[in-house]
Amino acid sequence: MRVARGRPDLALRREVAVDQGAQPLRMAERRDAADREARVLAHERGVGLADRLAAAGHDARIVELAGAARSAQEAARFLGCALGQIANSLVFRGARSREPLLVMSSGANRVDTVRLEALVGEPVGKAEAEFVREHTGFAIGGVAPLGHPQRLRTLIDRDLSEQGEIWAAAGHPHTVFRLDFDALVRLTDGTPAEVAVRAAP
Repeated sequence: MRVARGRPDLALRREVAVDQGAQPLRMAERRDAADREARVLAHERGVGLADRLAAAGHDARIVELAGAARSAQEAARFLGCALGQIANSLVFRGARSREPLLVMSSGANRVDTVRLEALVGEPVGKAEAEFVREHTGFAIGGVAPLGHPQRLRTLIDRDLSEQGEIWAAAGHPHTVFRLDFDALVRLTDGTPAEVAVRAAP
């Protein structure tokens, strides 16, 4: 009796089709897992920062955003606030001293490095990711204005004083907290300065 073995090429195509159908599912599962992990980390960072804020006498609620805000535009969109109410945390590095410099700038502005260099007395450049994490304890996109391993010299964009309330990162791109200009100066022991120019629309 002759046994029909079937066509191997058809079987292979069916296997490939099944695998291709499973790929989007696996990718979605990985995205979901990564999102859960990010939110757990955001919560942990938020709790830690809330404790530091309370210890500093600032009672602020950590707000978890609907997604990661890696720019002032994204943060303003999630919060439904003006771009100028976002306090960007930008870390620079002195070219000679190699020391970190934290600049809190309005989300509506662009830091003017010429002004910045005149204020600090040396050339500066934007710090790379590893340097930022080493000196702040946070990743780029979630650098809080306080809670660093050591005190950072901080300059604060004067334009932030025009806002009744401002929002700053709370240690993770998913989290922020609300404060005002005076509180920002007090919490960071920062110096208000003319460090920025209005960004082009």
